[in-house]
Amino acid sequence: MTALPIAIAGLSVRTAAEAARRDGFAVTALDAFGDLDTRAASRTWRRLRLDAAQPWQIDPASLDAALYEASLPPGTPLLLTSGFAAEGAALGPWLTRWELGQDLGLRFAGTRPHNADVLRLPQRFFATLDALGLPHPPVAFTTPADAAGWLHKDFGGAGGAQVRHAASAAGAVPASHRGYWQRELAGTPMSLTFLADGRRAALLGLNRQLLAPTPGQPWRFGGVIGPLPLSGEESERLRGGLDGLAFQFHLQGLCSLDLLDTPTGWQLLEVNPRWCASAALYEGVAPGGGLLRAHLDACAGRLPDAAARAALRGQGLRGSAIAYARTDVALTAARWQRLRDAADALDLHDLPAAPLQLAAGEPLCTLGAHGADEAGVMAAFRRQHAALAELLGGAFLAALPQPPEIPMDTNPP
Repeated sequence: MTALPIAIAGLSVRTAAEAARRDGFAVTALDAFGDLDTRAASRTWRRLRLDAAQPWQIDPASLDAALYEASLPPGTPLLLTSGFAAEGAALGPWLTRWELGQDLGLRFAGTRPHNADVLRLPQRFFATLDALGLPHPPVAFTTPADAAGWLHKDFGGAGGAQVRHAASAAGAVPASHRGYWQRELAGTPMSLTFLADGRRAALLGLNRQLLAPTPGQPWRFGGVIGPLPLSGEESERLRGGLDGLAFQFHLQGLCSLDLLDTPTGWQLLEVNPRWCASAALYEGVAPGGGLLRAHLDACAGRLPDAAARAALRGQGLRGSAIAYARTDVALTAARWQRLRDAADALDLHDLPAAPLQLAAGEPLCTLGAHGADEAGVMAAFRRQHAALAELLGGAFLAALPQPPEIPMDTNPP
């Protein structure tokens, strides 16, 4: 049986490419890194350039060229992951032609770019939360008179790089129409992974986020652990909120919702309308297939039932944590070979395709772990991180990402 083609584009598409391969697809991968495991999961890989004007965003002209060069059959689904924070604006005329079926003949598999752009308008997003009765931290769209206790955010950022203490951005105005200010609250950063069909949502699971802070990026994303247990009451309440968001913003396919678990309850932060980092935690297989099949089914209006959702969650807890470089370091041929040789034993992913020079703060690879509970997953991460440091020699690895507590808001409104 001939494998059906699919194109997957983004900053790093490894988890989506592996999910597609497990579900029997022939993958054309387009990303900025071309890691070893991405290439292994793909029939074809093509490099995408980063946008020089926007950190960690894909140059739309690069995507346009790569898709033309790929010469994919008409009807091939295209799945976008991260790196397209302003999809409708950045990809503009090409996407308009393409959505009208006038270009390339590809089939978009996910939340439509113009809907994703509307979702990233802060005033529209938070007004929708208010209309749905969904709690969120207080927000402002002009500079607060007293910056203490406020954060400055931008829906166009990724990986926590766009979050700053407002005091450190004194005098700054939002970099774009996606910028806003938000009160800093006490709580634990969490996320929900869900599937949506444009009208309703199917909750897959709750995840705990890990942070890998630096002085300049105190909320840098470090990883995720899940799926965590949810009571029936909590699940039902959260699912109702997800249904409202799916309907209001026409969400389709795999998505995630960032939120805080605070002493007074859940506080919603933002929605990622794309294939998300927590996808790595949901490797189970339902009768109709795995997560990629479920994503495509949701885009076609078919959500998994309770049994299928349980199957996609699998058994136990899983974790994914990024190993960052603490200092500039040369990943020499010898170090790179040791990394390759130990990848299976240490459950390492996103491995560089060749020796390279890493700058401080850049990711080296991703750690994967399993455990009966969160403590077991974190213990596995500590063993892997120590083994990786010993394997490569030198103290250039940054500290292991941790599940943090966001500091208490000492200056409430």
